[in-house]
Amino acid sequence: MLQVNLRFVKKNTVSFLFALLAFNVLASPVSHAIEKRDVPVKVSSQLSETVSAEDNQGFIAAVKLRQLDRVKQFLSAGIDVNVMQGNKYPAIFYASGKGYRHILQALIDQGADVNQPGRGGWTPLMVAALHGHQDNIALLLAGGADLERQNVDGRSALMYAVAENQQQAVEQLLAAKANVMAVVGENATVALQGGGLSVLAIAISANHLNQVELLLQAGAKPNGRPGAAPPLYYALLDNRLEIAELLLAAKANIHWRDRHGNSLLHRLVLNADVSTIDYLLAKGVVPGLRNQRGESALILAANSGQLPSFQRLLHEASDEEKQAALFAAATSGVTQVVVELLASGVAVNSVDADGRTALMLAAALRHHVLVEQLLDRHGVAINQRDNNGETALMMAVMARPSKLRVVEALLAAGADLDATNAAGRTVLAQAVQVDYVPLQIVRRLIVAGAEKAPALQVLQQLRQQQGELQETQRLALLTDMLMD
Repeated sequence: MLQVNLRFVKKNTVSFLFALLAFNVLASPVSHAIEKRDVPVKVSSQLSETVSAEDNQGFIAAVKLRQLDRVKQFLSAGIDVNVMQGNKYPAIFYASGKGYRHILQALIDQGADVNQPGRGGWTPLMVAALHGHQDNIALLLAGGADLERQNVDGRSALMYAVAENQQQAVEQLLAAKANVMAVVGENATVALQGGGLSVLAIAISANHLNQVELLLQAGAKPNGRPGAAPPLYYALLDNRLEIAELLLAAKANIHWRDRHGNSLLHRLVLNADVSTIDYLLAKGVVPGLRNQRGESALILAANSGQLPSFQRLLHEASDEEKQAALFAAATSGVTQVVVELLASGVAVNSVDADGRTALMLAAALRHHVLVEQLLDRHGVAINQRDNNGETALMMAVMARPSKLRVVEALLAAGADLDATNAAGRTVLAQAVQVDYVPLQIVRRLIVAGAEKAPALQVLQQLRQQQGELQETQRLALLTDMLMD
């Protein structure tokens, strides 16, 4: 949560909530937020009775202490009205943030820059809007304050007013023609947290229904900008169904899809709760839609192990979609999802486009718990080959790094040690051909009874390629193991 702390205005923290665009994440405190140490509450009351145009510290202190007469004395003495306290904030900033209307007016009359940024790019209008100081907002706007200026975090005055639910301040800014379609980091040259988040999305994420209504009435587009996640996404992300209904009444598109073909269901399935999924399905969103990578929401849920979402969508899935979800879950090693898919009727020996079964995928990716679970299934084809003639045992041995527990499980289940792949290699021959299979695995295959002759032929070929004088220690050890 992004916190902007103003010790000179409030004793309690003022929180500013922004939702991020991955799927997924709230903004953390940023380095340019206003810190309490920047604006001390207490200012020494032991001030000099006289004023000087050089006494910048005394001038700033008089503003903080709301000493209007003394401020005017400094102004009459010719003080630089735009002087910064410690290169952080000018006097006009403090007057704007604390709601000191008369001091603010005096500063403006003396020529104070209403757009002078302080630390982090904060302007007087931003801090006045943050705290809802309507009189100060009016004075700043009358003095030419820039409505659309953004600080280094990419936020404008309107965004802060919306986030803090300052209704009257929002109305003032909108009446002054603040851009209702502005987004965080509009002109940023670097990536920002929450970059691209719209004013409407900010109101939604903060759950300010009144602000959502106000912004829509002022012309905020219910579908947001092209290329960005729509406001409806942010409403559904936190299950704010009342706001979702408001957006839909304003013609928000429930069937929105991004440039990658993802629907709202795709975007929400990993984060939203089941009631949100129910809501989308009830509104007519098609559950089996595929994105450009061929993934449905069910497949995404299966791959990530989001069980509640997966279980809800499983009831809507076709047999083909369930099969694709099986391969996704096997690849990720999500045992519970695989078990439920098999229980729903998916064949344990189903194959993907490469001819690989769930057992092969789990073995290749070293998911030992899933391998053991699949080996316990009735009818599992332990020695089935993929399109390249590879078996689950071959894939387990050739995994980087291979996992002894997976190899042991396959051997115990009766994996064929002498099967050959499309290149005519047995699993032992494959193991000695490369330098990354642990010798422990090679030894285990030999002990299990693997035929040595094909592996010895491979070693002979390797020795001829490298030359007798360059024989490696690994080759020597493998030769001793095979000749034993």
